[in-house]
Amino acid sequence: MDKKKKTTKKAAKDEVLQEDTVTQEPEVNEQAANEEKLKELIERGKQAGKLSSKELLDVLEEMSLEPEQLDKFYDTLENLGIETTGEDYLVTLEEEEEN
Repeated sequence: MDKKKKTTKKAAKDEVLQEDTVTQEPEVNEQAANEEKLKELIERGKQAGKLSSKELLDVLEEMSLEPEQLDKFYDTLENLGIETTGEDYLVTLEEEEEN
């Protein structure tokens, strides 16, 4: 009887572990996808030397990043010398120069 209890407990434990793996898998996949998108964005920024606010928003707004993750990402851009520019801001400057 003890052997049967051990087998049942082991089966239950294995089932719980399997469920945990299944429930965590989408999070891991999403995190890996987010990391890949951020790497691509950084590569684009390295090549151009800058990223526009539109480029950043197109990628970042579909991601669910924590504020700390965003700060780290922007720190990375700054450390790599990648400027972040906003088209709205540049247009405003041009308009002021004409006046």
